[in-house]
Amino acid sequence: MKTMIRSTARIALVAVVATALSAHAGEKKNKPRKVEDILEQIGGEHWNEDMKVSFVGSVPVGETFYHVFSGYVDPVYRIIIFDNKPEYLGYYESQYEPTGTEEEAVTFYVAGVTRKMTLGSGGPAKSTDVAGYNSKFVKAPEKPAPAQAAAAKPGTATGVAVEYREWNITLKGRDKPIPVRAIFIQKKGNKVTLKDEKRGVENDFELSTLSKEDLEYLKSIGQ
Repeated sequence: MKTMIRSTARIALVAVVATALSAHAGEKKNKPRKVEDILEQIGGEHWNEDMKVSFVGSVPVGETFYHVFSGYVDPVYRIIIFDNKPEYLGYYESQYEPTGTEEEAVTFYVAGVTRKMTLGSGGPAKSTDVAGYNSKFVKAPEKPAPAQAAAAKPGTATGVAVEYREWNITLKGRDKPIPVRAIFIQKKGNKVTLKDEKRGVENDFELSTLSKEDLEYLKSIGQ
């Protein structure tokens, strides 16, 4: 009888674990790539050239995931968060380095004790307790409305369509160009303004940072 009870309990436990695992079985972890390049393109307070970024872990929340990275900008750490699309959401600041992730939480190991920062189904809260440190969430820049993003017009010289394309930009301090999928907005002096296709963020770039192909494309649209 005792053996039967133990077997039944074991089967029930296996079923519970299987159910918990299956909640995310059909959900692919879309962890972002080249996070430093993404943050550098956004710029402003979201990027620091001295910041080194490392992956902490993916946080299962409901039927999706958040992807957490750590960055250090003296004297604080940044808890950098992406959703599962994956799109950059923003960051919290912390006195302590994040050490791991678990269901609905980022974990920290502080003075021999594991502390947690909770992530809910509604996404990062405006402010939260980060290992005993109250921190406000610094949101990613807002994307423009779809109507504002429709900037494809014929070029003034040749009628070549202005459209989203891959630009290859070599930034200061980097040996290799960074591929950027963007659309031309305007040219002023020795700078061009490009709008990133994925995040809808506009940035200015020196003509000297563009590839030969990029400069030829500008000529083709009358710039």
